[in-house]
Amino acid sequence: MAPEDQDVTLKEFFVRELSSLKELITVKLDSIDKATSLAYTNMNERFNRVAEYQNQLQQQSAQFYTRRMHDEYAEKVNNQIDMFCNGYSKELKALQLNDAELKGKASQKSVSITLAISIMGLIVALIGIVTKIFA
Repeated sequence: MAPEDQDVTLKEFFVRELSSLKELITVKLDSIDKATSLAYTNMNERFNRVAEYQNQLQQQSAQFYTRRMHDEYAEKVNNQIDMFCNGYSKELKALQLNDAELKGKASQKSVSITLAISIMGLIVALIGIVTKIFA
């Protein structure tokens, strides 16, 4: 190549430099766009995973036995126990009264013994009266 082939005008030099800068800028912008889209995709995937994790936590926490549920259940059980105790306390009092009445009454054995002794006493008294009258 001859040195005169390498001579360029100032305008051509700036045009070449500007076109190479334009290509460089376009490549840089394209890489920035690709990096941005990759980062956006990655961020969306992370966001979706976090949202899925939050949904799982919400579903899991919905299955927990809460304080309010415990209080409602405890109140229900206590009411049932009170109703049960009130019903059976009346029956228990009736049984206690019945037991007290039975303890206050004489048994059949003691009544029979008392009857036998009184009959023997009557017989002895009659014999005594009859002997005094005929003696």
